[in-house]
Amino acid sequence: MRGIKKKEKEMTHNPLEKPENWPKIPSFWKHVKSGKTYVVCDHVYIEGTASPAVAYFEPGVKDQVKWVRPLDEFLDGRFEKEFD
Repeated sequence: MRGIKKKEKEMTHNPLEKPENWPKIPSFWKHVKSGKTYVVCDHVYIEGTASPAVAYFEPGVKDQVKWVRPLDEFLDGRFEKEFD
């Protein structure tokens, strides 16, 4: 690509050091804004930055979609833990 420099993404976390505050798998969390309950199903990393993230889904939905959110966003008050 001529004239365009690709910006290097900076890794923000070493994926070999797992965060201590990751939610349990499985655990049930309520999304504060929507009121919906979600189940944490996996611990993942955001490609490019290696930032820890949480994969979750809404139980009972026929065409189940898994969502991924950075761990810091997941734990910043957007979700409240219901139970393990």
